[in-house]
Amino acid sequence: PTMQRDCHQFIKKCIKCQLHAPSIHAPAAYLHSVSSPWPFSMWAFDVVGPINPPASNGHRYFHAATDYFTKWVKAITLKPVEGQYVVSFIHKNLLYRFGIPHDIVSDNGTHFKNEKMRNLCHKHKIQHHFSAPYYPQGNGQAEATNKILIRVLERTIETGRDWHEKMQNALWAYRTTIQTPTNATPAELVYGTKIVLSLHVQKPAMKFAALIELPISKYQKKRLAQLDLLDEKRLQAAEHAEVYRKRVARHYAKSVIERKFQVNDLVLRSIVPLRSRPKGKWAPNWEGPYVVKEVLPHNSYRLIDADG
Repeated sequence: PTMQRDCHQFIKKCIKCQLHAPSIHAPAAYLHSVSSPWPFSMWAFDVVGPINPPASNGHRYFHAATDYFTKWVKAITLKPVEGQYVVSFIHKNLLYRFGIPHDIVSDNGTHFKNEKMRNLCHKHKIQHHFSAPYYPQGNGQAEATNKILIRVLERTIETGRDWHEKMQNALWAYRTTIQTPTNATPAELVYGTKIVLSLHVQKPAMKFAALIELPISKYQKKRLAQLDLLDEKRLQAAEHAEVYRKRVARHYAKSVIERKFQVNDLVLRSIVPLRSRPKGKWAPNWEGPYVVKEVLPHNSYRLIDADG
């Protein structure tokens, strides 16, 4: 009478069936968004490349940093990617312009995970957080910025090797575009005023035309009033970002299929696509078994081999 159930259980225990089972694409945990309480306190770092073909100056990478609060982004192009260039970038473009951040987020690349970076963070008491390997979504802010910059570059490059020259155009477009999470442009949240664009010069708007005709004394008063309103604008952006995060989290939760494990459970680990597969199409999708050694926050686990 239990033959069907027994067969089902027997098949479920088939090791080869488990290793070749389809990959699970539904998220196993709910979304935990990272937020920053004030401008320039948390930055997301990432390096894109190698880019082929390389730029005409030999550069094959670009390094971008995005402020979590204002969404202000700074990027430079690089020929090699080494820890010393990242540290120099942080000094010139972050510390000397916006002050010392409280947190930075990056992947586990050697250009971020090295002695020079550790010394920099230790000296300035910066918390350096690393996203999980093979999980770019863990550094979602950087990934979102990169996607937009690449999209703009794709539409503006002419020869395929001039992308390094178009980087400033892409940054300008990003900084002066209203970002959905904050409902404001990064430039507004940094400087407290709208940036004059080429469109405003070619076809002057009434507001900008009136500003040009203002006497210096009145313009100074108007500018001071704008700066007084900057804190209010930033507060509104923070509230809007919080509402946006909750809306995204609710939408994300609809596709979550929770899977939880305990210490000493036997599990299989998904084989990431980046790893070479000698068997090609016949390669398994999973590897293991592994033993859960430690349960970490947000549905993360530390695994060890079954033989210890």
